[in-house]
Amino acid sequence: MDKKLIVITMVMTLLLSMYVYAVDKTDAVSGAATTALDIGSYTETSAGTDIAEGGNVTELNLTTDSSTIKWQGYVGSVSGNLYLGSGTSSLYSFGALPNGQIKSVFASTDASFNFGSLAAATAGNIDTTWAWNATDADSGTLTFDDTTATIAQVASVPVVNLVSYNAARSATTSTDFQAGVFKDDGSVSAAAYGTLAFGVTVRPGRYDYRNVSNIDYELIVPVSSAGVAGTQTYSFFLNIE
Repeated sequence: MDKKLIVITMVMTLLLSMYVYAVDKTDAVSGAATTALDIGSYTETSAGTDIAEGGNVTELNLTTDSSTIKWQGYVGSVSGNLYLGSGTSSLYSFGALPNGQIKSVFASTDASFNFGSLAAATAGNIDTTWAWNATDADSGTLTFDDTTATIAQVASVPVVNLVSYNAARSATTSTDFQAGVFKDDGSVSAAAYGTLAFGVTVRPGRYDYRNVSNIDYELIVPVSSAGVAGTQTYSFFLNIE
């Protein structure tokens, strides 16, 4: 075989391989409207007391159950409708989407996050972006410590395994909702919040961490904080296939 032909064949094979493994979700991910129903936080330990007496020294051990200020949790259901048209004018309505066609939920501080180059981030990327100490118990590194998940066709996504109940409501599970961290294939740096997105696979028929509500997803996202609870605005998206 001609050497030039061999080179061309190798180049074409490489290009085809790149297209096969590329994940392009630009058209499959759309913005989602939000409806907040219930807001709550973990009940922290009440302050204990001791009677202090002048001249005494008391050995006093302290412990607490506290609510993290680094993370926000979301749980809920998903739904959608599919149309063919222009703007808000519909040429044809396909009607309501079955839950099985809505594959994933995503959240990002960037309302125009580039899902066309969706890739797995690292847990350390969270700590870099939000300027957290990686050794904190609720750091990104120690929270997203499972790297075996595949979400939205992206393999080896670092995830946190959230607590939920199965359809029979008889046993807890931590693998139904594996919330993962993604990047838009750009550089990750301090305060570049919009370069990261957080997503989870939709799993209908489960019950939330309280074993109360029927839900389709559970997700957690980081929130900017410097020793006090902060706020950040997230945009939400649904992956439809």
